[in-house]
Amino acid sequence: MRRLVLAYLFVCGLLVLPRFIFASIVINEIAWMGSLPKAGETASAAAGNEWMELANIGGEPVDLTGWILGAQDGTPRIEFSGTIATGGFFLLERTNDDTIPGVSADQLYTGAISNSGEFLSLRNAAGAVVDSVDALTGWPAGDNTTKDTMQRSGSGWITAAPTPRAPNAGTTTPPPPAGPPPASIPYSVAALPPPPSLRVEAGEDRTALAGAVVEFRGQVFGLNSELIENARMLWNFGDGSTREGKAVTHIFPFPGTYVVSLAGSSGEYTGSDYFTLRVVAAEILISEINPGGDGFVELFNAAAEQLDLGGIRLIDGSVKTFSIPMNTLIKAKTTFVLPNALTGFIPISPLALRDAGGRLIEEMSFGSGIPAGASWERSGEGFIVQVTPTPGRFTGLAGEPKILSSPPSIPSSPPPPRVAVSGNGEAGRIATASPPAMTNGTSDQDKPRTLASILAANFFLAASIILGLAAAAGFIVVKRRLS
Repeated sequence: MRRLVLAYLFVCGLLVLPRFIFASIVINEIAWMGSLPKAGETASAAAGNEWMELANIGGEPVDLTGWILGAQDGTPRIEFSGTIATGGFFLLERTNDDTIPGVSADQLYTGAISNSGEFLSLRNAAGAVVDSVDALTGWPAGDNTTKDTMQRSGSGWITAAPTPRAPNAGTTTPPPPAGPPPASIPYSVAALPPPPSLRVEAGEDRTALAGAVVEFRGQVFGLNSELIENARMLWNFGDGSTREGKAVTHIFPFPGTYVVSLAGSSGEYTGSDYFTLRVVAAEILISEINPGGDGFVELFNAAAEQLDLGGIRLIDGSVKTFSIPMNTLIKAKTTFVLPNALTGFIPISPLALRDAGGRLIEEMSFGSGIPAGASWERSGEGFIVQVTPTPGRFTGLAGEPKILSSPPSIPSSPPPPRVAVSGNGEAGRIATASPPAMTNGTSDQDKPRTLASILAANFFLAASIILGLAAAAGFIVVKRRLS
């Protein structure tokens, strides 16, 4: 029975001994708030004068090579080199050795300590956690106004004037233990694994159209990579709004870059994921309108990327509406043609293009005085009558309103005058010359110019010439008779 008791105590000693040895190195003091400004130093610069200190409360020096002191969020992360003496201190200064005037640092580091709190852990070369400070909800000590530091006192922390490389306020360095543990007793402590979490997939980075309906779909996978169908999913769209569900939609009224995050949970386990959504302005134009029964409405994507037009609406003067379905993609600098047979109405002026939230994107007014089968086509900043419609072939963004070449001839009547229309649909004031008078289908300008017609048009001139010739002939005859 005595042997069993001794064996039990021996095993307990093996379990306790590693913690005792590792606990000889502790996080002793933290200046998370920086320092008071030095001469010629600004308050903001002084706030970066952060430093930390380790203490060896054991009975022998410790080689810190391979040890790591790091924050949970990854900044700062300090990989040690050097040795800390028995009962000594190891001073860490941020960025440069001027952080604490007159006190040399054992090692420099980079990366700021958050004033709102951190979770710091100290691990040995084997990855075992030696000491930690849980201040995720705020630092338990230290003063950002007086710049008094946070100092270890027993099992807790106190706020006191800085004591770099010296015992903390009101304390003394405890005496070392009687001696080092027997060398024949091996020990090892495995690194603590992170708590298990769910794998959440929110989607990839993408681009969306301001005012359009954007769809989001998420997935949550369990600890064994199995899909969890009934997991709870909470979306944060990065614009102040949230929504819960596996598949949700959202409208971003304004352009910008948004970080969309998804938090998933199932039972006691959680996980999260995020992606970047770039929302661009609605550069969608009404490029051509054919108001006939077999006509169409053509839209043009003037943006530099492919967009989803889902939720964008066409509304005409009779308040008839057509909403473009979800997942309707239009490539950059290309057209999108909606047949009137599909929209269910023949456009009546004015025709408006509005986003899913009702905001106006563009509006066009047009008349009915165009030839049958013709269309209104954008050209530059205005619109012209297009006798031969060109659905799916819009090229009129830049330049002056184009004039159609070789319009079809109509023998019975002159061709209709071409009309330029401004962006709001008002007819431009373009002067048109009156056509020549028509007689039997032929204009006066087109009749042949014969000698008879020329003399008829110049009667008095012809009569004068004839009388002059007759008088000259008479004078010659009389003169010959007298001679």
